[in-house]
Amino acid sequence: SSVSTQSTGKRIIEDMRSTKRFLRTWQKPVLMMFSDNGISGGGASKELFKSLFPHGQDIVIKDGGYLLQEFKGEELAENLCRFLRKTLTHKNECHDDEFN
Repeated sequence: SSVSTQSTGKRIIEDMRSTKRFLRTWQKPVLMMFSDNGISGGGASKELFKSLFPHGQDIVIKDGGYLLQEFKGEELAENLCRFLRKTLTHKNECHDDEFN
């Protein structure tokens, strides 16, 4: 049982390392949103995500708290729509009227 747990732990660690290597090569647009307070406030996690997506755009939501999507859902949606509009328009894959 102990050997099985160690083996599982090693697989999980290797999977995480493999995922990090893959994400560092990601070339598609990335939007990351963090709260300025609470657990989703970033800290080590924010820095980890920023290191995985160095070309990504990050936005800090003021007073987002622990449940960013619950407390600031409308602001998250507005930021996401703005990001998509900019990203898709930049690639000529849509027109502004598709968002109205």
